[in-house]
Amino acid sequence: MIISEKIKILRKKTSISFKKCIIALNKNNHDINKSILWLRKNNIDYDIKKQNSNNCNVGIILSSNFSLKNFFVFIIRSETNFVIQNPNFIDFTKKLLSVINLYNINNLHEFINSTKYQCTSIKTLIKQYINLFGENINIYKLYKFYISKYTYFTYQHNKINDNLSKILSIVFFSKHPKANFISNFGKKLAMHIAAFNPIFLSRYDINNKVIKQEFDIFITQLFNLKKNKKILKSILKNKIESFITNNTLLEQCFISEKSKSVKSIYNDILIKNKCNFCIKKFFRYEIK
Repeated sequence: MIISEKIKILRKKTSISFKKCIIALNKNNHDINKSILWLRKNNIDYDIKKQNSNNCNVGIILSSNFSLKNFFVFIIRSETNFVIQNPNFIDFTKKLLSVINLYNINNLHEFINSTKYQCTSIKTLIKQYINLFGENINIYKLYKFYISKYTYFTYQHNKINDNLSKILSIVFFSKHPKANFISNFGKKLAMHIAAFNPIFLSRYDINNKVIKQEFDIFITQLFNLKKNKKILKSILKNKIESFITNNTLLEQCFISEKSKSVKSIYNDILIKNKCNFCIKKFFRYEIK
């Protein structure tokens, strides 16, 4: 990969300046991952969530929840945002949704190469709309979720319509026969995920390699502080705990009740309703 492409990728992952990207890459043999670690160790910080999020720069998120068995998410890229406002683009996405619910599709390759809208293949349909828009569009990703075993809630931010948005979050709960009592919490939790962008569900889901990497970064950052070992040890412990709290869903302060964590609100609901249900998993997609 040429250096200009690596600079572009590093800037996208970190949002730091062009000059700092060049310095970081030169210091680390043009290795992007090593450059990111070097930047953090040298206190040229960035948001770790940006590196781990499901982002792309221009386009839209298309979601379908018409089926009782599956929930689909398309990431559609475009050259500009103008095409997304085009009524013909809305028409195009409606056709995609009508097709996805007719076929037992498992991945993007199957969808593009093995399905048809009426008598037109999806591959041909995409080409027709590219010619109509005078701009390239690309179905970049397709995600399929099996929902029959779950109670789930979604939240869309920067909506264009019920199926199109710039941010989409999905949270899955274990199936419960009386799911109504978690409806309010589930909707707010999906909104919380969209707003706060957690990376992990609980602290126990964080890989030891991630903690070790953060530990090494913080050690390097603290190396030049002229403080005794006891104070440095306390600062290090607080930094690790802060990393866990900020990036873990259950540890974060709940969006509608900042004095309590998500875990605390969740436990209160369990006690109040004398029931048991689990937050199983969550996903968040964003297009800037």
